[in-house]
Amino acid sequence: MVRFFAFLLLATQQLCPAQNSGIEKSKRLAVEVEMAVPRPGTYVLKVTVQNVTTVPVSLSEWQLPWGNRYSLTTTALATGRIPQTLRENFPIDDPNVGRQVVLQPGERRSGDVDLSGRFRTINQVLRQTDVIVYWLYQFGDKADSKIDYSAGWLVIPKIRPN
Repeated sequence: MVRFFAFLLLATQQLCPAQNSGIEKSKRLAVEVEMAVPRPGTYVLKVTVQNVTTVPVSLSEWQLPWGNRYSLTTTALATGRIPQTLRENFPIDDPNVGRQVVLQPGERRSGDVDLSGRFRTINQVLRQTDVIVYWLYQFGDKADSKIDYSAGWLVIPKIRPN
């Protein structure tokens, strides 16, 4: 497992030298992900989705990247000689099947995904090294014959002492 992530880290550094990068195979939603630090020690992904079609896109509220703990898949990797994955917290978060969200053509919606709650050791690790966060957002329902997805990564730089 560590070898796989070491390969992934090396490939990321060689192929995508930017601090924030992504790929999209979604024909319905464009996804933008940025890092924010609303207060010291709290790391949040600011996620924006935009309907890029000419027709409304309907999905359950829990299917939005911030709508449920499992709507946006994440992995965090501490860099270094031997890259290590950060242990992830997996609480129970059953989807609320109630409310539907309709994104009109061109409409954008944004929300937050708390990384500090997902990776409880992230602050400790960031005192020692950079952390690369890989993310995957996919959506579609059982009636869809295809699943759209967007994926990417970004780097959280090591905390520098004052």
